This record gives sequence, C-alpha cells and structure tokens, in this order.
Amino acid sequence: MYVNVLREVSPSRIEMTYTDAAGKKTQEVTMGYYDEKCCYFSLIINLNFLLPKVHSTAEIVFYSPNGVFKSTVKFISIEKTPGRVLFEVTVPQKWEFIQRRKYLRKVIPLPIKIKYDDGFEISTTVNDISAGGVGIFLKGNFSGIYQRLVADISIEFPEGSILHLPDHTVKTKANCIRVEENLPGHFGEKFIAYEFIDLDSEIVTGIRRFISMYEG
Repeated sequence: MYVNVLREVSPSRIEMTYTDAAGKKTQEVTMGYYDEKCCYFSLIINLNFLLPKVHSTAEIVFYSPNGVFKSTVKFISIEKTPGRVLFEVTVPQKWEFIQRRKYLRKVIPLPIKIKYDDGFEISTTVNDISAGGVGIFLKGNFSGIYQRLVADISIEFPEGSILHLPDHTVKTKANCIRVEENLPGHFGEKFIAYEFIDLDSEIVTGIRRFISMYEG
C-alpha cells in the first residue's frame, strides 16, 4: 500500500467518527499539521457541540479517487474555540484500504511483463484483471521505490480477443496503487495492484468484453 497515507493521499473528504455524551457522531474534518508523533484535525462547530472524551478513540476515514482509507486514532488533546474545535490525535499506525470498483474484475491467468526505466523487470502471470488495472503475486523483493514510479506493462491476450492489436498484446503505462503481503494461500508473496494510465477507450471496451465473456 502507500508508504505514508497522510503524505501521499490527497483525500476529497475526511470523516472522523467518535463517541460523545449523546452517542456516536460522524463529522467531516480538515487535516492540518502532522509529524511522527501526532496530527491535527479541525472541525467547525455550533454552540451545542459536545466534546468527545480525551484519550478515547476515533475512526478516521480518507476518501480518495482510488478508494477509502480507514484507521483508528486516540485523542491526545481537544481544544475548543468559538466556532471551531481542534483535535490532536495519535498518528495512524495501520490503514485499511477499500478499493473503489469501477469495472468488473476476474481472476484470469494471462502472461504479463512489467518494466521500469531503471531496468527492473517482472515477468509473471496475471492474478486478476479489470479494464482499470491488474493484480499480480510476486515472490522476492519489490522495493518501495517502485510504488512511486510509473511502469510499462504488456499483457498478452488470446489471439483475436482484443480488437486487432499487434501480437494481441495490450501495452500501457500504470501506477502501483497497493502492495500487500502474506495474503491467505500466498505466504511469502506480495500482491501488487496496478492502475492503468490513460488506456485507449476502445481497448477498455475490448478488455471489458473479454472479461465478461471469459469462463475459466
């Protein structure tokens, strides 16, 4: 996944869920300063606003174009001023990521090659694919630097299945959007998810058609 969600994700909306004297509340908040030990969120309030208890916990949710990030934090201090409250909370240590599904995704074994400009190359088999991206499992090292770099991806489809492409191969650039380790049944492997960049609309349609008709 992302190395530092606070730094690398640009959320369109941030929500905080906590409990006050009246029960559970979910509020839209704004993130301010953060460092290695704490981070700050602010909230516009009215006169009847009830404060959560200091040292209680809250759920933080970041909404982004790629999906939703969730984590749990603890309140360190709470400062109430006229019209606004400032929450000082612990830095999230672990994030849960829920990917947005724009396209149908299926497990389809297709040959794939992934290349980076520094010469690093992966040749393997697709685990799952959609018209928006692809996922693979990889044994061995995958440096964190490749989570920030654009890759050149080539995926070989059955002949005639995707328009009339040369060598029936889809070639595109892609970003790594998620890395997970030791998923069930894949001990010692990393699952790496890529998102296609500016894929031609006709190829997107062809991939969607192929996936919908595939019966593996």
